[in-house]
Amino acid sequence: ASDSPHTAPPTRAPSMTTTVEIDPLLKRLRTLLKERDLAAYIIPSSDEHQSEYVSACDERRAFISGFNGSAGTCVVTTTGDGDGGEALLWTDGRYFLQADQQLKKGWKLMKQGEKGVPTLSTWISKNVKGCVGIDPKVYSINSYMDLKAKLPKETGKIVCVEENLIDILWGDNRPKRPANKIEVHPVSAAGVSAKDKIQNLCQKMEKVRLNF
Repeated sequence: ASDSPHTAPPTRAPSMTTTVEIDPLLKRLRTLLKERDLAAYIIPSSDEHQSEYVSACDERRAFISGFNGSAGTCVVTTTGDGDGGEALLWTDGRYFLQADQQLKKGWKLMKQGEKGVPTLSTWISKNVKGCVGIDPKVYSINSYMDLKAKLPKETGKIVCVEENLIDILWGDNRPKRPANKIEVHPVSAAGVSAKDKIQNLCQKMEKVRLNF
């Protein structure tokens, strides 16, 4: 059949580029990393006592990522596939749905324990070249030793950062530390008195030559 003079020629659909706006806090955090020559920074959920449920002033991971479940660890990098770097959250199956709903723009959920999802330390060892910053006051010794064992000595190094970088970003808006009255559990509930516990701890410290 011959072409009709009234038939318009086919047109191409216009190309569209979708840009994901990155959370301003992530940009500020990456600036702090670069100022300290850090390639990555780890933000755990725990406080100085390795608590799972922490006070509002210690909810650093929730502040930076938006996810407020009780378990999860964040890694923020200055390089990678993301816009200016990577921002990832590892959490377990209890919180997959919640994390997916709460994470801010620019964050990626790493479904801990799922097939094909590397552990945090394995991911860092393969994707981060340079210094990895941690706050040693809130990062557990077990996590530290696991990461240290997996980091390539030629390209990776753990750096203990003196001041928590999330606290710097939080500034004066960070909630005040609780000052509630301390209540001593009776021996009938605790099993052992506080005095005996402290003495036992001091004895164990002496055996391994610890000062504090």
